[in-house]
Amino acid sequence: MKENTNTILILEDDRHAEKLIAYSLTSRGFKAITVSTGTAGLEMLSQQRVDLIISDVKMPEMDGYTFRQKILANPEYRHIPFIFVTANAQVSEQIRGMELGVDGYITKPFDPQVLVSKVEEVLGKQAEQVAGTLNDPSTGLLNSDAFETAVKRELKRIQRYKERGCLAILELDDFTEINDRHGQQTGNLVLLNLVQILKNNTRSTDLIGRYGEDRFLYYILNADIPGAQTAVTGLLKRLNELVLDGIDRKFSFSAGIAQVPQDGMDYNTILTRAKTAAQKARERGKNCVVVWEENMSLSHTGNTTTPVAKNGSLKILVADDEGHIRRLVAFTLRESGHFVTEVTDSDQALDYLESERPDLIILDIMMPGSVGGGIAVVKRMRASKELADIPIIIISAYLDQLGFEPEDLITEHGVDALIWKPFQLDELLSEMDRVMAKSRAKRQGQAVGVP
Repeated sequence: MKENTNTILILEDDRHAEKLIAYSLTSRGFKAITVSTGTAGLEMLSQQRVDLIISDVKMPEMDGYTFRQKILANPEYRHIPFIFVTANAQVSEQIRGMELGVDGYITKPFDPQVLVSKVEEVLGKQAEQVAGTLNDPSTGLLNSDAFETAVKRELKRIQRYKERGCLAILELDDFTEINDRHGQQTGNLVLLNLVQILKNNTRSTDLIGRYGEDRFLYYILNADIPGAQTAVTGLLKRLNELVLDGIDRKFSFSAGIAQVPQDGMDYNTILTRAKTAAQKARERGKNCVVVWEENMSLSHTGNTTTPVAKNGSLKILVADDEGHIRRLVAFTLRESGHFVTEVTDSDQALDYLESERPDLIILDIMMPGSVGGGIAVVKRMRASKELADIPIIIISAYLDQLGFEPEDLITEHGVDALIWKPFQLDELLSEMDRVMAKSRAKRQGQAVGVP
């Protein structure tokens, strides 16, 4: 039997067809999970990670098309490959399925070998796409976006099943000096050796990602602090043992660890706390592992090349559908010690604001959303007693296409600052300083009864 680690969810209300599909797949090494309704399928997806979905079109309660639409509406599930199986061979029905972006369409009765071949073909294409979009090309590890997505999935699972985990960040010590003194080739060799150490000495269930040139992320599933310390210290010891011809020095990293759920359940919070601990490791002489504690605060040294905000740590919502800009802004703010949440449309922004109160919002005015884009977020906030005083900075390349004067956003809608894209990060941080200083002064004035 062919070895396989893929899990396939089968939605089929016909028991004979369900058994045939499941047997065809399990006999080739796949793991098959079967349900008979779309509702049960959605429930199963909330509990179990799957690699592919096979769904009948005609089912009770919810047909396959409706189920597919619900899958597409959920950012967690929409990437999962999807195959329809149906007794209806009409071209119009197949076209409808293709319009919903399915990866394959198989008509009943079917040859089990045809089904298996189609599944292998779809999963093969998916694997190629994942390797190209989720992995760092130099190391083969998850890139930072893919790592974040995977950890967020684990955080939801932990919340549901009351489990635990630890996030560690590993920062190579003196990497710039290694490159300058011994050459970039040596620096690359150190990086690749650390990558190999990570791959060879971590569990297959753990997550490893690259986070910048000389930093790596390591999420240890179901680990407590002592277990995580032991794991990361073991990696450090192996790097200390690395010997390169002609290089007389010890190689090391500084690491910080934060624990879920004790130190938070939000990815950005956990990451910031792990980074804070890693900085403390550097301050303590490098080549060590530090666990985050409540009394730690993120400070900055003159060696950083990232602009540093002057407001202290803020809770910031960044809402922008342009991924490269949103990620750059968020990265800069996190490097400056802030807690950042990213969303991509106005619906997500409003959902976030229903349960959270940020200190500042950085908002693209022209982003998509069923409620009306960024301007709708501004209007709802200013109409809300709970949210009306939160500062808003608008960033946009289309301020001249709003249908009204951009300054009206300030005079009529209470926006605190406007920044045209493209912009310099220093400009953004400078506006943040001004806006937050004004907000603090206003609150202090209200506290002593000044109009």
